[in-house]
Amino acid sequence: MSGADGVERGAVLAMKRYEFHSSLPPEEVFARLDARTKRSRNYSLRAPEEFLCDRKGEQFRLGYTGIVPARGFVPFCGTVRAEKDGSVVAGGFSLLRETGLPFAVVGGVFWIFGVCTGQPPLPFLLLTAVWLLLLLGFFSIIQLVCFWNRRNIILKFIEDNLLK
Repeated sequence: MSGADGVERGAVLAMKRYEFHSSLPPEEVFARLDARTKRSRNYSLRAPEEFLCDRKGEQFRLGYTGIVPARGFVPFCGTVRAEKDGSVVAGGFSLLRETGLPFAVVGGVFWIFGVCTGQPPLPFLLLTAVWLLLLLGFFSIIQLVCFWNRRNIILKFIEDNLLK
């Protein structure tokens, strides 16, 4: 059965997980990805209407530039694993995977600055965590509202090109 079968629902910050069952072996799925996309990690400033893929082992990132390239789009981060009669393509659009490290660094710098300027460490740590969660929530909502069409185009690309 093809399509998004296994779906986990959660809070705004949780990643919706997609699972596609393909009749192709993993090598063929990656060969099709290589043939139908450009190899690149910088998907936001490329020419319009391009699918871009970056691969590391069994993991890949699949982005779409859209009609008008825009910054801020979170690509599909997925894996391909072998299954008895084909493969499973699983993943989602994970904001934490894309921005987790930069947010942690900014939060750390903010906390250290606060402590160095005389703020009490534990309450300021709580304030920093709440501030970061609010920012992640805001960016999650922006992803859902502004880039829902790009997400659907990427999911359709997976269904049309990687499953049979």
